[in-house]
Amino acid sequence: MLAMRRSCSLLFACLVLVGWSPAAQAADPAASAAATPTAPPAPVHTGSFFWLPRGNRWFAASLSMGFNGLGQLYNEEPEKGYGMMAGWLTFPLAYGFDALTGRAYGRLFSYTVNLGIKGWSVVDAFNAAAPYPTPSPHP
Repeated sequence: MLAMRRSCSLLFACLVLVGWSPAAQAADPAASAAATPTAPPAPVHTGSFFWLPRGNRWFAASLSMGFNGLGQLYNEEPEKGYGMMAGWLTFPLAYGFDALTGRAYGRLFSYTVNLGIKGWSVVDAFNAAAPYPTPSPHP
């Protein structure tokens, strides 16, 4: 009980320090209007992937050709990129399956799956890469 009172007191002290008070909130209608929820801000594009400028279709396709999903990371699609990279996890499973069975069907399946993912990754990276609009010099 004492710990809860201390944490409530600490919370109230922090709120007072940042300028919030219940009396001021109730008295100022502009402050209550400002407290209504608003839409989240639009995502801010950094304009570069590490030090590389974004928007080059051929470069995005080249990155995906080198490693599945890397072009999607370049295009700011991390969920899709990491999903494509997860295709590489089939290799250890395939080698383990082949070691148990003495056949090469697991590796054949894994290579086929990764070849399909690679093709999808390259085409998708090329199509999704769009240069950022440059502002017009004339208003």
